[in-house]
Amino acid sequence: EERRAREEAERARKVAEARASALAAETDLNPAIEAEREAEQAAADLARAERETRANAAELSRTRSDKGAVASLRTFWDFDGLDRDTIDLEKLRHHLPQVALESAVRSFVKAGGRKLDGAHIFENTATVVR
Repeated sequence: EERRAREEAERARKVAEARASALAAETDLNPAIEAEREAEQAAADLARAERETRANAAELSRTRSDKGAVASLRTFWDFDGLDRDTIDLEKLRHHLPQVALESAVRSFVKAGGRKLDGAHIFENTATVVR
C-alpha cells in the first residue's frame, strides 16, 4: 500500500508540475489548481501509508471488549533448534550466571574431567558419620 501511495504521489506531483508550467492563460489556472490539490492529497495519503507501515503489531491488533478490557499482540524474539555441539558459547559467556557455570564445572568433574582452564580442580576430603 505504501508503494502504491508513493507511486500515486509521484504521478500527481508530475501532473501538477506539468500543468503549472503549461499555464499560458488564466483559463488554464483552474486545472493547474486542481492538479496541485490532487498532488497535496496524494502526498497526505503517502504520509498516512508510511505511518501505517511503521505501526507495530500491538497498534494494528488492539481491540477493546464491551467491559473495557484491551487485547493486542505482543512482539518478542524467540528461538528453537538449540544445537549443543555448534552453539557459540563464547557469545553467551556474559549471559551465564555464576551458579550455572559452577554447576557445569561440577558436572565436568563428576564425568571425570580433571583439567579445565579457568578452574582449579583438586581432590578433597570430608568426614562422613553414619
